[in-house]
Formats: sequence, structure tokens, C-alpha cells
Amino acid sequence: MNDRYIMQRAVGEGATGGVYEVYDSQMARYVALRQIQEDASLVEAERARRRSEFKILISELIKVQHPNLPYVFDAGIDGETPFMCCSFINGAWMMDELAVSPTLSTTDVARIAEDVLSVLAGLHDVGIVHGMLSPKSLMFQPCPSGGNRYFVVDAGVAEVYTLFHSPQAYRKNLLDPALAAPELAHGCVATPLSDLYACGHLLYSLLAGGHPCAGMSLEQAERWNHETGMLPISHYRPEVQPSFAHWLSRLMEPNLALRFESAQLALSTMPAVEANAPVIGFEKVTISETSVRGRLGQLLKKLVPSS
Repeated sequence: MNDRYIMQRAVGEGATGGVYEVYDSQMARYVALRQIQEDASLVEAERARRRSEFKILISELIKVQHPNLPYVFDAGIDGETPFMCCSFINGAWMMDELAVSPTLSTTDVARIAEDVLSVLAGLHDVGIVHGMLSPKSLMFQPCPSGGNRYFVVDAGVAEVYTLFHSPQAYRKNLLDPALAAPELAHGCVATPLSDLYACGHLLYSLLAGGHPCAGMSLEQAERWNHETGMLPISHYRPEVQPSFAHWLSRLMEPNLALRFESAQLALSTMPAVEANAPVIGFEKVTISETSVRGRLGQLLKKLVPSS
């Protein structure tokens, strides 16, 4: 680590590298530092070219200032390891919340939809695709007025990772197959529309308590979507209002031509969600701890319907 950043503790470890809380001695504050492991097989000339592109990408990320994103403010090469620094979010992890309560209320899911789509709109405006949205992407803080404020804490990571790794490594190590758009299974690159698909399936899984494609490979999930398709969210949550269920189905649409055209359009057409109704007993898909690939857990654990 260079002299500016003083290591405090490890926060997490994933396919991209370690994430740490560090002390920024220049600004006298605690920040988050994420390391990006490079593909060791890169030849020196290619490594130098990609590091140059890394600096350009970081300059674009710095332009994105959004209340639901950690602010990226610095990046560099520490020895042989690229890193990026952003503001540190003091909050709770969505995965920890799901371990306690895998099913969220409709109003909580609606707030997540608003916050995540707003972030995606901001990223897409400057040409950045998130590319790896999953429950692991989210942290939250309680709002003084009630409810939670949700943060997308890994924006830009997939873009940086793909600079130093092959498309095959990206699909294998970063994508959650249950949430990945079907076009990605055919080798297409991630786009804003594939972000929308992932967002829709993330919201669906938070309402249903899991995802039918959890644990499948990317190809198996694509085939399942083609041959079987998703049940409407009302199958798991009958109390979800029809207008929201219809909006969600368009966000999740496998057909690119039928999906929302942009995050901003999806956000502006999202129906208002009524105050939480009592949760009706339903057949529920459960979420367990995910693997390093961010996969959702085992599916279709049946609950006895409430009387």
C-alpha cells in the first residue's frame, strides 16, 4: 500500500480481490479500498495498455456522484496490483439481512427498486454498465424518516475486472447465473438492458424469498427461462398489486425487444406501491448463504400455509 493509505482491516474478499477499510492520511478519513487482481497470463505490453484504459475508466467513475453510490475518488497501481478507493459506507449488508429474513416487504422492495434503478440510470448516463448486480451488491442504512436507504457498493467493479480478465472469466467469476440476462449466456457483452434484467430478477427474488434458477449454471438458467419461464410474482406473493407485478415482469423480460428501454424509463413508470398488506402464507423459495459467485441459495422449501 502506498504511504497515503494505512491498512485498518479486511472487509471482504471476492473474485476481483480484497476489499479493505483504510485510513486516508491525506484527507484524514476512513475509506474503502478495493484491489483488482490481474490475469497473470497478460504479456507486459497488453498489461500496460489495459492499465492505461483503467485510468480512463476511473476518470469516468469519478464523474458519477450519486447519493446511493460510494464516491470513487482515487485509483492507482500498488506494486503490481491495481486498486480503487471510494467513500466508506457504514451500513448493513443485504446478505446479512436475508440470512435472517429472506423475504422482504413490498414497500422495502419498492424502495430498493427506486434506489437501484436510480443508480443504474446514473451509471448508464456516463456509459458504465454495472454488469454483476446481485444481493451482494447492496448495503443499507436506516432513514430518520423510516425505512432504509440502499447503496450499490460495487459499481464499476465488473468494468474494471473485464479490463484485466477474459470474457469467460467474467461470466464464470462475477455473474450470478440466476440473475444474468439470457443474452449473456450466448457470449454477448453486458449492456444497460442486461442490468435491467438483473435488477428485475433481484427484486423478484427478494419478494419470493429466492430464485428458481439458484444453483444453475449460466447455460442451464438460460435454457430454463426459455423452456419453462418464470411464474408471476403473485404465485409467491398474492398480495403484490397487479400494476407492480406487471411492471416487474417487463423488467424481467427475457426478450430484449420487450424489456424496458432504459433504467430511467423503468424508474419513471414504476407504479406507486401501497402500504404493506399482511403477508399471506405461500410456497416460498428460500435464500441461503451464497458462494463467491453470488449465487442465491437452495430453492423451493415449502412452508405450511397459514390458516
